[in-house]
Amino acid sequence: MFEIQEKNKIPMISNLAIIGYAIMYLVFILILPRLDIFKGFPQLIFYIVLGTVGFLVFWTDFTKGINLWKTHFINNSIWLAATLFGGILFQQIAAIPAYLLGTEDLGGNTEAILELTKIFPIPFIVLALGILGPITEEIIYRIILIGKVSQKVSGILCVILSSLIFMLIHVQAFSAEGFANVLPIFTTGLSYAIAYYKTKNITIPIIIHVLSNSISLAFMGGL
Repeated sequence: MFEIQEKNKIPMISNLAIIGYAIMYLVFILILPRLDIFKGFPQLIFYIVLGTVGFLVFWTDFTKGINLWKTHFINNSIWLAATLFGGILFQQIAAIPAYLLGTEDLGGNTEAILELTKIFPIPFIVLALGILGPITEEIIYRIILIGKVSQKVSGILCVILSSLIFMLIHVQAFSAEGFANVLPIFTTGLSYAIAYYKTKNITIPIIIHVLSNSISLAFMGGL
């Protein structure tokens, strides 16, 4: 009887960890940074904390991904390359509406990051926004919204919804121009989601996400 009770506790603890992590992301990444008093440095700290905590909480998902490289190296390499170059291609296609509308970047992320580079060293910003930030987002939008939720709901539906939510959190202006500017983010999220859904290897979207963010940050910093 005791062993049965202990086994029942494991899924409960796991579910609580998932819910708790999602709430932390909602509060510390999506809500508090939008308040004036929490802009800048605190947001970097939030990403560092959440990225580190997420790495520990979802350690089994990361080790599974690493092991999949050992057993299916060629298949994972093909998916990595296809996701990388396919994502770039579809990003360009998705950017056409913004070009036609003649809009500029309405997200404000570029300006905000450039301001941070005037205050904090590039390596610190890359650690927070280039490495641990992507890890945090991949945990939320791929591991949780696809890997965990798809155990109860259609996997294809999870792929689409996670990509839509990933796009919507980046919307800064609720207008035709605002949505046009984030369409490339939808295609990016969709490419990551498909790669994860088909391979079950979270390291594939993480590698691409980290490379994309880190390279962008390096160029912004004039490196």
